[in-house]
Amino acid sequence: VTRYEVPCRVHGEVLVGAERIELDGIGQRDHSWGGRDWWTYGWSWTAGGLDDGTRFHGVDVAIDGARLYGTGYVQDAASVVGVDEVDNAATLGPAGLPTAATWQVGQLPLEVVPVAFAPVLLTAADGRTSRFPRSWCRFTAPDGRTGHGWTEWNQPQG
Repeated sequence: VTRYEVPCRVHGEVLVGAERIELDGIGQRDHSWGGRDWWTYGWSWTAGGLDDGTRFHGVDVAIDGARLYGTGYVQDAASVVGVDEVDNAATLGPAGLPTAATWQVGQLPLEVVPVAFAPVLLTAADGRTSRFPRSWCRFTAPDGRTGHGWTEWNQPQG
């Protein structure tokens, strides 16, 4: 395997000039080895937590609009369930940034509202580009549970 992802608890400090900001919250560790091809096919990734302690993670990969595969997990206080049924759809705004999205991670459906973007333009050595909008998001489950986390949309251009 060339990568791994695991849920975790994050604790520490963020230093901004002379200011120290304490941090204590949930996280998702993601590590890859080797080269990553950001320009061949599109995919979307999400990870977050709901207010009841449920954690989730999903990856949805497509080539030329055709779904290739999905993977992820849903974790509650009692268990972690690996899933291979993952789906997402996004509504793109005029700048190509998602304005709303839906995710289905196993049996967990989620409405997604992007809150704050940190977009990246990825340029390969041969000039190919991929837009990579990533956003801190608000998640809502149909039963009213809410939470936050990150979502990324890799959008190869041309």
